[in-house]
Amino acid sequence: MINPPANVCLGFAALVASVGGTKAAARILHTSTRTVRRWCDDQAPYLAAALLWWSSPLGRESIAIDERNLIASLYGLTDALSRRLAATEREVHALRQALACAGGAVAANDPIAYIARAPVPPFRAGFQPADAGENPSPA
Repeated sequence: MINPPANVCLGFAALVASVGGTKAAARILHTSTRTVRRWCDDQAPYLAAALLWWSSPLGRESIAIDERNLIASLYGLTDALSRRLAATEREVHALRQALACAGGAVAANDPIAYIARAPVPPFRAGFQPADAGENPSPA
């Protein structure tokens, strides 16, 4: 959010002019025109000057800028969340397929069972794995 400048009190008379004069400023500030004139001659309180700054065209433009920035930020966040949701839906689909390949006989805490892989060929009697020291051949 864009805040009024720290030295907004110094430009109080210009702010009064930008909102339509002393009467309009007094109506905005809920005070008398005499008080507004005294603040123009001397130095206005910061909160009164800040309120007039927000009511001035410059303050309203800064509000519009903030709104446009917020909309752009929310659009980017929504887009990122949509992509994340799509990725999560793809992951859920892959996990469902892995569970279907396993035939439902999988332990819930077995992480390897959920990795998508090619179906395991059926077991053949007499087959020994290659790391047993011999050539893999049926007996």
